[in-house]
Amino acid sequence: MDNASDGQKSERVVYLVPEVSLTGFKKRAGPCGLMPFIESGKLLVRTLSSVEDIPLSDERIRRAASGAHVFLDTCTRFFDGDEQSAQDAKKFAATLFALQRAGARTLTGAHHSPKAFGVADSISLEAVLRGSGDLGAMLSTCWAVRQTDPKLNKIYVKNVKPRDFEPVEPFEIVGRPWIDKEGCFHMSHMPGMAVRTNAPKPDSDELMAARVLKATGIPNREIAEQVGVTIRCVQKWEAANKLRPKANGSTGEFQTPNPD
Repeated sequence: MDNASDGQKSERVVYLVPEVSLTGFKKRAGPCGLMPFIESGKLLVRTLSSVEDIPLSDERIRRAASGAHVFLDTCTRFFDGDEQSAQDAKKFAATLFALQRAGARTLTGAHHSPKAFGVADSISLEAVLRGSGDLGAMLSTCWAVRQTDPKLNKIYVKNVKPRDFEPVEPFEIVGRPWIDKEGCFHMSHMPGMAVRTNAPKPDSDELMAARVLKATGIPNREIAEQVGVTIRCVQKWEAANKLRPKANGSTGEFQTPNPD
């Protein structure tokens, strides 16, 4: 939600993150170079460690939000009611609009996606926002964020709701090792160059067990019996080369079942 069309700089940033402790936040803030801004009062942070639970409608929050960019991480923690309820979504929107009237420059919220989004083919506003469609209706813009490589922390980013502006094409950023070394992400694919992919599914326990047994020379039928799958399933894994050891020579973390 945007209330900063006059081009003036904000006075501060207010970051409300009730799902993370103060200690956990400091571990993030240090490498990202945020501590000087906290010490100077330019960045106001409220975490899980705060003694008092203060709602967004509290006058103290409104005063802090005046002239500030406000971040809610995550929106769910500030939602009163059922995410699926259009009526409750409208009440949440009214609370945010009240913060805008109090002088908040922008309101940015992190929000959970439905569980199916990780493997969904469609990346649209409806696909990425969990809950009532009224949540998406109130937004000025929405960016979908999908992790495509957990090991490198590669993130595919796409704008799924541009209101009154032309967004850049989807792009990809990568976190490791740059987050630890430099405190920021690096651009791995420029806008328009990123290819949408789904995060690879981890091997099932059954597949890893079958891979271990296959390496010992056990016949497919016996593998199927020990692992608890059909012989046809084992044959499909073998045809797809899934029973071969990994490229690094490992067969997975699964331990060989005890035949007893």
